[in-house]
Amino acid sequence: MTKPLVAERAINAQMNIPEYITKEEVQRVCSAIGIRDWTALTEPKVKIEEAAAIQKLIGGEALAISSEDFRDGLEVELEHGFAFRMRMSLTIIPSSRDRLF
Repeated sequence: MTKPLVAERAINAQMNIPEYITKEEVQRVCSAIGIRDWTALTEPKVKIEEAAAIQKLIGGEALAISSEDFRDGLEVELEHGFAFRMRMSLTIIPSSRDRLF
């Protein structure tokens, strides 16, 4: 698993794309709050239980909306990441797309 991450970081550096949150950090947080590893998702779908757990952790204004609406918002954000990931794998180095992610 180290090689794909190294390749991804090399591409990000080459394109001057900052890495704000590492894959390892996402995995750590997912584990800590008891949800699936979101780095392993194959589509941007959030379980209602995951949305409710994140919503509860955030608290405040996040609790003023339904968990379904909160989930929808999380899915929109995941879609952005998926779209970017697909663009990279299809346009930058098509022969390596399976190894990158």
